Amino acid sequence: MFQVFGSLSLPREIDADIMVIAGDTHPDPEIRRQVLAKIEDELGLLVIHVNGNHN
Repeated sequence: MFQVFGSLSLPREIDADIMVIAGDTHPDPEIRRQVLAKIEDELGLLVIHVNGNHN
């Protein structure tokens, strides 16, 4: 997902109140922040990110 940030595709509908993304994602904190914010905005739900051991 992070390598193709410009083409991030998300489901149209989701039956959830919160999304937890756990594990290593992207080493650049600004890119990671942008992607998580985009997911929150487009899905309209809170996203919690829990870093992996390589944050």
